[in-house]
Amino acid sequence: MPRPLRTSCDRCHSQKLRCPKEPGIATCTRCLKAGARCVFSPAGPATRRAVSAVAPVCENVFSFQASIDDGLGTQFDWQQLDFGCTLPIAPEIAQDGQPETAREAASSGPSASEDSRSAYVRQLTTLAADLDKVYREMPATPAVHMFGNRPFDEFVSRYTEKYDHERCLEQLFSAGQILIDIYPHIMEILPKETQAVICLDDVFGNLLSHVHVCAQITMAYPNGGEPKVHVPELRVGNFVASASSSSTMQAVLLTHIASVLKTRAEQLGRNVAEALGNGHDDKQSRMLGLQCQILEESAKSRLEGLQQSFPERSMASRK
Repeated sequence: MPRPLRTSCDRCHSQKLRCPKEPGIATCTRCLKAGARCVFSPAGPATRRAVSAVAPVCENVFSFQASIDDGLGTQFDWQQLDFGCTLPIAPEIAQDGQPETAREAASSGPSASEDSRSAYVRQLTTLAADLDKVYREMPATPAVHMFGNRPFDEFVSRYTEKYDHERCLEQLFSAGQILIDIYPHIMEILPKETQAVICLDDVFGNLLSHVHVCAQITMAYPNGGEPKVHVPELRVGNFVASASSSSTMQAVLLTHIASVLKTRAEQLGRNVAEALGNGHDDKQSRMLGLQCQILEESAKSRLEGLQQSFPERSMASRK
């Protein structure tokens, strides 16, 4: 009967650390950041390897084998004396006069970078396959449509039985967390491209604006130090975002909500304008039209303000 697997991977178990593996993901975050394989061995003590598997094989060595011709060899257990393993062996010298170890170290530089690049490509491929599976499990738009002549409780019960939306959300946020963790490493191995001068001007302008705001906040703080901003915990089902990525994900969600509200405000304004165009010209109709225009302008200005405050987050929400 095979032994059960450990709850910690071999890498975390050897370092006596708690394995941060999350359910539904084959690789823990520690092995993912290190670019190492995440292997879970069976629990219990490791099997001892046979001596013959690790003992060096020595050939052309001095050996002494006692041979007795008078029949005494059957009374004593004569052991073979092997001195070949204790003799010093000179390191292999290449033709150019450098040892083999130095030559291997010189040639391991490009291969190490290629291995890390291939590891990140494999991680991105696995992540894309997982996202494709989640996308296929999500229901289409006609399946989410609710008919007006049917009770709402019946629709919710059938929908929850057929589609596990909580598991889909957990998988999406877990995939987003993995992408956030490996994104800086992927950007490091990408080829450097020359940026336009206008982009550099925008970058330095935003940097100076942020420095100016940080200086004002630091000077206004009573103790003369930098204030600590408490970011609320982002939890979706069993998924809990890390402290470093929680603020980014909340900014993306806030920008997305503002964009949806702006779109709905525009649709409401068009519907009201069409309804008022059918002969309604009283004061109440004009006031309703003005309220829709004010709502649309307010939603647009708020979305523009969020996009200016979080330019990278707004680009991520558009994608």
